Amino acid sequence: MFISCSLVGILLFLVPVKINGSSDLLIAVIANGITSVIGPVLPYVLSAFFVAGTLLAVVHWFKPIKVLNTSPLFKESFEVTPAKLAIRVLGTIFFVMCAFQTGPEFVTSAATGGTLYSLMLSLAAWHIVSFYLFSFLMDFGAMDFVGTLIKNIMRPVFTLPGNSAIDCMASWVGNGPFGVIVTKMQYQEGYYTKRESAVVASCFSIVSISFCTIVAKTLGIIDKFGPYYLSITITTILCALILPRMWPLKQIPDVYNPDAPKRYDTAEKGNLFKQAVKCGADKAGEANFRHIVKRSNQTALDFLITVFPTMMAYGTLLLIISEYTPIVKFISLPVEWVLKLLQVPEAAAAAPAMLIGFIDMYLPAVAGSNITSQMTRFIIGSVSIGQLIYMTETGSIILKNRQIFELPLWKLVVLFLMRTVIALAVAVVTAWIIF
Repeated sequence: MFISCSLVGILLFLVPVKINGSSDLLIAVIANGITSVIGPVLPYVLSAFFVAGTLLAVVHWFKPIKVLNTSPLFKESFEVTPAKLAIRVLGTIFFVMCAFQTGPEFVTSAATGGTLYSLMLSLAAWHIVSFYLFSFLMDFGAMDFVGTLIKNIMRPVFTLPGNSAIDCMASWVGNGPFGVIVTKMQYQEGYYTKRESAVVASCFSIVSISFCTIVAKTLGIIDKFGPYYLSITITTILCALILPRMWPLKQIPDVYNPDAPKRYDTAEKGNLFKQAVKCGADKAGEANFRHIVKRSNQTALDFLITVFPTMMAYGTLLLIISEYTPIVKFISLPVEWVLKLLQVPEAAAAAPAMLIGFIDMYLPAVAGSNITSQMTRFIIGSVSIGQLIYMTETGSIILKNRQIFELPLWKLVVLFLMRTVIALAVAVVTAWIIF
């Protein structure tokens, strides 16, 4: 069971396959196939989920519904504070407006709410399918096997347990938001402490290679894809080496989930490979189909009725601010001075593109596509991917689960700026070499 299920998981999530001339993960191919079939009704299905979940949450807030407090399936999704409830209501309203193209244009336009709306439609099937199928990697020993093999590397290098390796890989090769959700699940299962969860979520949940290709094409730097992706890789590794050893990540408590068995990295003598096989087989032997389905149901439901509306609300609000106010241009002035100091061409046009990546990962590419200098476009593309914390995706999910990650909005801003500094240094040096 350990060997067969782990191989299925690896084929689904870690090995790109070539279909119709393009390379993608098998899980993405399955999700895209489902999306193409249900595409015409998907906006209405999601709208129904959002509206039903939000209405139930509002009613539950004023008059508690017993089953929502006692059922493990519903409890997490309906335990809300007034602020969380307000965000969910707002996100639901924004989504319905975009689905039915009604309401003010500043909400529904392609530059604001329309961006998030399209993202929801493209991500829905990917995430729901992944929540169920990732069990092949998580519950049948693959993570335990790899974790035991490389625990002596991951802990001293990245301050993480060995079993984080597959989580980090799945986040990197696959999909950033999904990586954050998997990390949350790993904390709930007792694999990570809060600090380790925050490190994986903020240092490894990078966007896929396929999206990097889209950014490169948008910016007209596809002919420099090799150095461009090398720059992103170096940035990611440096951030993963440096940031866990600095505030604010270093200050997050190293405490496990009190409601789950602790799965520590234990130092044992003897043949490491035999230990790894035993750990993997033991984990597969513990696999409980009912528990796996129940956990997957809970995660999928929570994503549909809480995470998606939260992403919609935060992302749309920030895009409205970016599109209709001069705030981004004003706060990007210090970045402009730094870029001029580094002799980056067209610094005034590039500076806002460096900061709007906090809102959405694709905005810097759009903002920088009209810049004349290819060197500057190269730097924008490299930095935008290395920044990693985007409020339309990973940032919103981290905020929604801040009781686990302990990263409020202001700490996410700090981490974003720290990553920007490292990414900018790497991108500028790479650009100096190749241009």
